Amino acid sequence: VIPYLVLRDGARWFLMRRTRGGGDVRLHDRWSIGVGGHLNPGDRDVAGGLRREWAEELVADFVPDFVPVGLLNDDTTPVGAVHLGIVFTAEAAGRPVAIRETDKLVGGFADATEVEAVREDLETWSRLAFDALAGT
Repeated sequence: VIPYLVLRDGARWFLMRRTRGGGDVRLHDRWSIGVGGHLNPGDRDVAGGLRREWAEELVADFVPDFVPVGLLNDDTTPVGAVHLGIVFTAEAAGRPVAIRETDKLVGGFADATEVEAVREDLETWSRLAFDALAGT
């Protein structure tokens, strides 16, 4: 189970590209609108895992309200076939957010046309989430 956060700032999406510094080669150079990762024993539950991932992956002086919006299941890729995502949304509300793991990720807030421009290079989960949440 993977908590998967789609962070927005109004109409903008937090868009990231995974660099070759990341551990999973299947995800290198792929774009993502999702912040998340595997649960750890100390997380206690999905919400705890999401809070930990927020702190590990992003730099922000706030913790937003995480709103669960659905499940993500995709058995068409090797990554998706072994994971189930719980999708959350959150709003930055104009507050600054940056990537903490700059050796693994680059990016920031982007408008929908910028996300659409890299849609074919989005990770499958991000493409599914973007399509559902953007209404495309």
